[in-house]
Amino acid sequence: MTRKWIKKAILVAVSLAITVPLLAYGLSNLYLLSPKGREWIAGKIQQRISLETSVRGATWSPWNGVTLYGLQVRQAEPLREAIKSPLLSVKEIRVMPTWRALIRRQLLIKNINIQQPSLTIPIELLSQIPTKQPDPSLAVKPPELAVKPPDLAMVSPKSEKLAPPPSGGHTAPLPKPQQASPSQPEAPVARIESLPENPQPTIWIDISDARLKIVSTLTRSPLYQISKLDGKLPIGGKNAESSLTLRNIKSFGSLLAGKMKIPIEWKTPVLKFGALDGGFFGLDCVMEAQFALTPNIPFQISSAIPTQKDKEISFGELLHAKLGSVAAGGLLKGLLLIPGSWQGRFAAQSSDIASRYTDQEGRFEQGRALVIFQNGALSCVDARLTGESLSILGNATLISDGRAAANARIVGPPETLAAISKHTRPDDSAPKLTFLSTPQRAALDLKIFGRLGEFYYQPDPGYAPILLK
Repeated sequence: MTRKWIKKAILVAVSLAITVPLLAYGLSNLYLLSPKGREWIAGKIQQRISLETSVRGATWSPWNGVTLYGLQVRQAEPLREAIKSPLLSVKEIRVMPTWRALIRRQLLIKNINIQQPSLTIPIELLSQIPTKQPDPSLAVKPPELAVKPPDLAMVSPKSEKLAPPPSGGHTAPLPKPQQASPSQPEAPVARIESLPENPQPTIWIDISDARLKIVSTLTRSPLYQISKLDGKLPIGGKNAESSLTLRNIKSFGSLLAGKMKIPIEWKTPVLKFGALDGGFFGLDCVMEAQFALTPNIPFQISSAIPTQKDKEISFGELLHAKLGSVAAGGLLKGLLLIPGSWQGRFAAQSSDIASRYTDQEGRFEQGRALVIFQNGALSCVDARLTGESLSILGNATLISDGRAAANARIVGPPETLAAISKHTRPDDSAPKLTFLSTPQRAALDLKIFGRLGEFYYQPDPGYAPILLK
């Protein structure tokens, strides 16, 4: 009798040992696919990024790892009406962990597979990202990376004050971007030194059929677009090299490149992209980016357009230009997870410029632009094209509370400005010009101002501002 009970007990134990894990496996997957499970997963992600998130479900298995389906991150609330596409949508994310380490409560990833991610980034998003205030010392001087990119030609045109268009706008002037106080001490920031090679197998992120758009609420055409991106990113373990392939790169609808390959190098703890060689609006350019996968992720992105002569560029189908010479350079750096630490500068200059917009032609002796990003404010502090008969001056600022303003002044003969105004005004009425010291010269002043969701355009001081939709 005792032996029978022992046999039954063993059978029951074996049955439970098989049934309970299978039951737990099935129930856990059912929960992850249920509305409550989807809400739980989305909530965990939303806590990290502070943007509304949804998922269609998730599953897991010992052989396939953890798979997340239909991830979608919505745009920030003020941007949703103008930008219909979600900030991020991903068809499938599959993560393969090391199960033995997971049992020991250690998260070690073997590889990550991301299928059909689509990222739509509005430039106005910087004013909407919920962030903690960074340590002031980080905003003063972001950490340096272990390996600096090669020095790129940096153009620094002399700064001149732009004569502003006459007052009369319907909004208060924007405050100047806050600058770090000169008296504020710079806290020492440790460099990220090269580390010994990690002996563990390389951890890969496999990206397939990705898409990227950089957009703005002020224009219907994407400012920048990559129609397809494929490749593998090494993010841990042994040093490795790889590449990303980009296809159909466009800006304002114009094709910049049909195909471009970006070399990638992983050397603990720095992930390096570049140097990228390719065309940009018909110009040769060089770009390079580095990210240190350490706390807060220090990064540095550099770009340059080496001095070039006799180049033709196009901005869409209507605007074309020939440049006698052109050069530019820029740098953006900071801590990726602390946007308040980001700092950037871009400068460009050109000479002997012949432009054509529809049926209007112009010639300029010189052109230059200076763009600065700091403390959440993006400012084009000076942009100008100067010629003997026609000059164009401009500046613009987007600040972190969502307000923005842009001014442009076109200086030339009154009859030329009247012809230009046919393209800038919504009707055929005569524009109100600002006459200068000589009757042969006048100025046509244009403005865009407002805040997210409510921008106005004023084609000249005598015209009522028009709400942009």
